[in-house]
Amino acid sequence: MNTGKQGCEFQFPWRCPDCGADSEAQLREIPLGTERLVHRSTSYLCPKCDVRTISDDWGIAEEELRQLLIGACGLWQTRLTSTGYIKQAVLKLKPVLGWEQAQAAKALKTCVMHSGTKAECEAVVKFLQDAGLQSEACRIGP
Repeated sequence: MNTGKQGCEFQFPWRCPDCGADSEAQLREIPLGTERLVHRSTSYLCPKCDVRTISDDWGIAEEELRQLLIGACGLWQTRLTSTGYIKQAVLKLKPVLGWEQAQAAKALKTCVMHSGTKAECEAVVKFLQDAGLQSEACRIGP
Protein backbone atom coordinates (compact mmCIF):
# COMPACT_ATOMS: atom_id res chain seq x y z
CA MET A 1 0.00 0.00 0.00
CA ASN A 2 1.62 3.23 -1.13
CA THR A 3 0.70 6.00 1.27
CA GLY A 4 3.14 8.65 0.07
CA LYS A 5 5.22 10.75 2.44
CA GLN A 6 4.27 11.31 6.05
CA GLY A 7 2.39 14.49 6.83
CA CYS A 8 2.33 16.00 3.32
CA GLU A 9 -0.12 16.33 0.45
CA PHE A 10 -0.09 13.38 -1.95
CA GLN A 11 -2.13 11.49 -4.53
CA PHE A 12 -3.80 8.38 -3.20
CA PRO A 13 -6.35 6.04 -4.85
CA TRP A 14 -9.05 6.57 -2.25
CA ARG A 15 -12.76 7.52 -2.20
CA CYS A 16 -14.32 9.42 0.66
CA PRO A 17 -16.98 7.19 2.25
CA ASP A 18 -19.10 10.23 3.08
CA CYS A 19 -19.16 12.60 0.09
CA GLY A 20 -17.73 10.25 -2.58
CA ALA A 21 -14.89 12.62 -3.46
CA ASP A 22 -12.78 11.51 -6.40
CA SER A 23 -10.38 8.69 -5.60
CA GLU A 24 -7.48 10.85 -6.82
CA ALA A 25 -8.32 13.71 -4.44
CA GLN A 26 -5.47 15.32 -2.55
CA LEU A 27 -5.41 13.84 0.94
CA ARG A 28 -3.38 14.56 4.04
CA GLU A 29 -1.80 11.63 5.85
CA ILE A 30 -1.91 11.95 9.64
CA PRO A 31 0.28 9.44 11.52
CA LEU A 32 -1.43 7.94 14.57
CA GLY A 33 1.55 7.67 16.88
CA THR A 34 4.61 5.50 17.27
CA GLU A 35 2.70 2.23 16.82
CA ARG A 36 3.34 2.76 13.09
CA LEU A 37 6.51 0.74 13.71
CA VAL A 38 4.32 -2.35 13.74
CA HIS A 39 0.84 -1.25 12.82
CA ARG A 40 0.86 1.29 10.01
CA SER A 41 -2.46 2.87 10.87
CA THR A 42 -3.12 6.07 8.96
CA SER A 43 -5.85 8.68 9.10
CA TYR A 44 -6.96 10.35 5.87
CA LEU A 45 -8.78 13.69 5.89
CA CYS A 46 -11.09 14.39 2.93
CA PRO A 47 -10.39 17.93 1.63
CA LYS A 48 -13.99 18.37 0.45
CA CYS A 49 -16.10 17.33 3.42
CA ASP A 50 -13.57 17.11 6.29
CA VAL A 51 -14.44 13.47 6.99
CA ARG A 52 -11.61 11.42 8.42
CA THR A 53 -11.20 7.72 7.72
CA ILE A 54 -8.71 5.20 9.08
CA SER A 55 -6.65 2.88 6.94
CA ASP A 56 -4.86 -0.09 8.51
CA ASP A 57 -1.78 -1.42 6.76
CA TRP A 58 -0.15 -4.58 8.07
CA GLY A 59 2.29 -4.79 5.17
CA ILE A 60 5.45 -4.98 7.25
CA ALA A 61 8.67 -5.53 5.29
CA GLU A 62 10.08 -8.99 5.97
CA GLU A 63 13.44 -7.72 7.20
CA GLU A 64 11.66 -5.29 9.52
CA LEU A 65 9.57 -8.18 10.82
CA ARG A 66 12.67 -10.31 11.34
CA GLN A 67 14.31 -7.55 13.38
CA LEU A 68 11.17 -7.14 15.48
CA LEU A 69 11.09 -10.85 16.21
CA ILE A 70 14.73 -11.44 16.99
CA GLY A 71 15.91 -8.20 18.56
CA ALA A 72 12.89 -6.35 19.89
CA CYS A 73 10.86 -8.38 22.37
CA GLY A 74 10.70 -5.29 24.58
CA LEU A 75 9.23 -3.28 21.71
CA TRP A 76 6.61 -5.97 21.17
CA GLN A 77 5.63 -5.85 24.81
CA THR A 78 5.10 -2.09 24.77
CA ARG A 79 3.53 -1.75 21.31
CA LEU A 80 1.39 -4.85 20.97
CA THR A 81 -0.87 -4.31 23.92
CA SER A 82 -4.16 -3.63 22.14
CA THR A 83 -6.50 -6.56 21.62
CA GLY A 84 -5.93 -8.08 18.20
CA TYR A 85 -2.39 -6.78 17.63
CA ILE A 86 -0.75 -10.11 18.45
CA LYS A 87 -3.26 -12.05 16.38
CA GLN A 88 -2.62 -9.81 13.37
CA ALA A 89 1.14 -10.10 13.83
CA VAL A 90 0.82 -13.88 14.02
CA LEU A 91 -1.18 -13.98 10.79
CA LYS A 92 1.45 -11.81 9.13
CA LEU A 93 4.25 -14.07 10.41
CA LYS A 94 2.90 -17.33 9.02
CA PRO A 95 4.50 -17.06 5.57
CA VAL A 96 7.89 -15.84 6.85
CA LEU A 97 8.65 -18.10 9.79
CA GLY A 98 11.57 -19.60 7.91
CA TRP A 99 14.02 -17.55 9.97
CA GLU A 100 15.38 -18.84 13.27
CA GLN A 101 12.19 -20.53 14.40
CA ALA A 102 13.18 -20.94 18.03
CA GLN A 103 13.95 -17.22 18.39
CA ALA A 104 10.74 -16.28 16.61
CA ALA A 105 8.77 -18.54 18.92
CA LYS A 106 10.56 -17.11 21.95
CA ALA A 107 9.72 -13.52 20.90
CA LEU A 108 6.07 -14.44 20.38
CA LYS A 109 5.97 -16.28 23.69
CA THR A 110 7.50 -13.33 25.55
CA CYS A 111 5.03 -10.96 23.96
CA VAL A 112 2.03 -13.13 24.77
CA MET A 113 3.03 -13.79 28.37
CA HIS A 114 3.29 -10.05 29.04
CA SER A 115 0.46 -8.50 27.07
CA GLY A 116 -1.74 -11.06 25.39
CA THR A 117 -5.37 -11.79 26.08
CA LYS A 118 -6.53 -15.41 26.41
CA ALA A 119 -7.75 -15.42 22.79
CA GLU A 120 -4.45 -14.02 21.57
CA CYS A 121 -2.51 -16.62 23.53
CA GLU A 122 -4.65 -19.34 21.95
CA ALA A 123 -3.98 -17.88 18.50
CA VAL A 124 -0.23 -17.99 19.12
CA VAL A 125 -0.43 -21.57 20.45
CA LYS A 126 -2.25 -22.67 17.29
CA PHE A 127 0.23 -20.76 15.13
CA LEU A 128 3.20 -22.45 16.78
CA GLN A 129 1.56 -25.86 16.46
CA ASP A 130 0.87 -25.24 12.77
CA ALA A 131 4.51 -24.26 12.31
CA GLY A 132 5.64 -27.55 13.85
CA LEU A 133 6.85 -25.96 17.09
CA GLN A 134 4.83 -28.21 19.39
CA SER A 135 7.25 -27.91 22.33
CA GLU A 136 7.06 -24.09 22.24
CA ALA A 137 3.25 -24.24 22.01
CA CYS A 138 3.09 -26.49 25.10
CA ARG A 139 4.96 -23.88 27.15
CA ILE A 140 2.30 -21.27 26.41
CA GLY A 141 -0.80 -23.43 26.25
CA PRO A 142 -3.15 -24.26 29.12
